[in-house]
Amino acid sequence: MVDNSTVGERVGISQINGQAARILGKIRREPVTLEWKKIDFTIKTKGSEAKKRKLLNGISGIARPGELLAIMGSSGAGKTTLLNTLAGRIKVKKGDELTGSVLVNGKQRDARWRRTAGYVEQFDLMYSLLTVQETIQFAADFKLPREVTPGEKRAIVDRVIELLGLTGVRHSRIGEETKRGISGGEKKRVAIGIELVTFPGLLFLDEPTTGLDSTTAQSLIETLQGIAKKTDMTIILTIHQPRASILSFFTRIMFMSQGQLIFNGTMTGCLQHLKKVLGVECPEHENPADFVMDLLTVKSNDNEISGYRVKTLQTSWRELEESTNNEQVNNFTRVSNDHVAIQMNSSGGREKAPLTWPNNRAEEFGLLLKRNFILIFRNRLDIFATFGQTVFISLLLSFVFFQLNDDFGGVQGRLGLLFFIPINILFTTVNVLLPVFALDRAILLRESSGAMYRVFPSYAAKFISLLPLSMLFLMIFATPLYFITGLTMPFDRFLVFILILSALRYSAIGLGLCVASISPTVQISEIIGPLVIVIFLIFGGNLANSNTITWILRWIQYISVIFYSYQALAQNEFNGNYYGVQNDSKTVIPGEDYLNLYGLNNVNQWGCLGAILGLGTAFLLLGYMGLRFSTRPKLTFI
Repeated sequence: MVDNSTVGERVGISQINGQAARILGKIRREPVTLEWKKIDFTIKTKGSEAKKRKLLNGISGIARPGELLAIMGSSGAGKTTLLNTLAGRIKVKKGDELTGSVLVNGKQRDARWRRTAGYVEQFDLMYSLLTVQETIQFAADFKLPREVTPGEKRAIVDRVIELLGLTGVRHSRIGEETKRGISGGEKKRVAIGIELVTFPGLLFLDEPTTGLDSTTAQSLIETLQGIAKKTDMTIILTIHQPRASILSFFTRIMFMSQGQLIFNGTMTGCLQHLKKVLGVECPEHENPADFVMDLLTVKSNDNEISGYRVKTLQTSWRELEESTNNEQVNNFTRVSNDHVAIQMNSSGGREKAPLTWPNNRAEEFGLLLKRNFILIFRNRLDIFATFGQTVFISLLLSFVFFQLNDDFGGVQGRLGLLFFIPINILFTTVNVLLPVFALDRAILLRESSGAMYRVFPSYAAKFISLLPLSMLFLMIFATPLYFITGLTMPFDRFLVFILILSALRYSAIGLGLCVASISPTVQISEIIGPLVIVIFLIFGGNLANSNTITWILRWIQYISVIFYSYQALAQNEFNGNYYGVQNDSKTVIPGEDYLNLYGLNNVNQWGCLGAILGLGTAFLLLGYMGLRFSTRPKLTFI
């Protein structure tokens, strides 16, 4: 990494007004020249026999400030693998081999790389209920250093929105398939804007034109070219088969086939190279990109001819690199009037500089909590649906168990109701959280990879933001239910009833976050979540008497929140009360006898409450550790 310099030493300042120049001075962005040499990547394939497959083979190149470099190739050519290798995001598993070097301004990368480079993924993951302005503003609040004032952050956001042509939709919500919002092209621009707020020295984009029509794709590429020129940013992207008019916006194009480089230069130079090597010319009215891609594709129906052609092109380019002593690719020295020359053949040493964060944990927590509350309270459909479900179940149970008597039937009804309540709270809480948190985790992975914030503030903010509405709906559910069903009437018993259910809700949220955090996919979480609840249900103390369960499995009941909740609710209801055997019988039986009979007094009421809170805390901690592990940025530097 190079040392920070004043904004007056940077490229493109003349194109930016005085206020923007002062702000960029606080951002401390440096122009970036990225060089890569002899990159090889071999993976171990699955199967009965250990085999290896080479995805990248001796790839070298360079990208300089102000350039828009496109990596092109057919499916399986290795363009995304190369992009991820250059971005430090390649996944290297056991048995894989990744060799070569990637240098930033002549030096190896360190932890600060996450602030030097931005990365725009192929699929746009954003919160549909936020507006364009809010989405980019939150990115600015998370990413920009604390030296930048709130007013300056808003100025940067305005500048980014202007650069990306999003002024007309700045107050429109992002939207999704079921909720109308901005267009696909505008979403891609917003995704770019999230990375652009820091004006990084280097920007990677993976297939930014995917899903866009040709006109929108051209407009996007033209915008990227303008950003590269105006801000002296180095931009590298992958693209499949662009229309002919898009090709002129690329400074250079790298064509790849079967993990090897075919050509690196301008489109015109590529056509001249093909004519020289293969003796072929692009027809006058054909898209040059389509023409080149056809030549680089090995077809199954003429594998021998097309395969030989590709091998010829690979060999030709490799010989050209060697014959020119890598002058155009590996040892390039750029001299301009704007900044000093950067000699790119320096191996350098890896700097062990720590990654600094723009905000402290409390500030991160505040921003994340604010964003979560906006998302929750804007989702009115879910709020109304949850309210309706809560009222419906509460009234249904209230009238199924309406005004329970003190006879044996009333005892049975009380036990059934008190067992069903924890099950209902657990299922409704966990099952709602699982699909919702899947998006949160995916966005957390992207944003933490970009060093926007740490995992703990995000996890804590998510948990705290869930509590208010959860507890409100709990009161709406429990209050009418308690009095309509005729549960024991001393008001202090009602308060304990609410306290136990509140602790259970806390534990249920913890369980939901835990399952969602440790599960690799939402589908797996939707299998694990109900499975865990069913196990808790079986050992909850109603289906099987806790005193009669075999000792081999009896321990499971002590990790079941249903077991503790049921015991606590039953003790709160039955202790100190008396129940008749039949309606016409004068014999009464103490409630404690029923607790002994059904094994519901193994742990006292307050011990159960402590166990529920303890399990909830354990779930939260386990979920945090799982989330921290699964979203840990996996950077691979070579």
